[in-house]
Amino acid sequence: MLASTTPRGKLRARGSTVVARVLRATIEELARIGYGALGIEGVANRAGVNKTTVYRRWATKSELVRAALRSMGDDKVCEVSTGSLRGDLLAVGRSIIAFTASPEGRSILRMVLAEGMEPELAAIAASLRREREASPRALVGAAVARGEIARGADAMLVMETLFGAIIQRLFISHEPLNEAFLERIVDLLLSGVARTTRKRAALRLRSA
Repeated sequence: MLASTTPRGKLRARGSTVVARVLRATIEELARIGYGALGIEGVANRAGVNKTTVYRRWATKSELVRAALRSMGDDKVCEVSTGSLRGDLLAVGRSIIAFTASPEGRSILRMVLAEGMEPELAAIAASLRREREASPRALVGAAVARGEIARGADAMLVMETLFGAIIQRLFISHEPLNEAFLERIVDLLLSGVARTTRKRAALRLRSA
């Protein structure tokens, strides 16, 4: 008998479906009303489950929101391998732009910008950043291994600058987020990284 046809297999599948529905409902509620107004009961209603079903898996609103934001998959954004740092950064930038182009992605970003100083939401954002630092560090590390840049480049600063430039265009200047803009930003970043690493190398030689 196939494992998926057993009662236990069916229960696991049903549990996974419920989790996916609740996380999806949480994202939709965050996009609709924001973190402050979000409640477990509203999420449960949207997901079509009892609120005790939600509480069994996530004891607090912050735990639920952290899980929902983690489920959006943006931890995979930096997991690219085009063979060059420029190609990798362009691919990352395209993924960020695609996310910001979706109504849901844009709503989530607006919510974070509007409520980001709220302590619980700020703590969630900080914990997710810590979890996701490995991918950009690996991306820059691969460029170091290929000999494209010297060791010591600040991977998180590179990614934060790329993300910040996109957000500035999206919410402040409202200028086009196109390939030409993305290429200019990436080339500017690469120029800065190369200049910084050359300066550090020169300082090390002087102090040797």
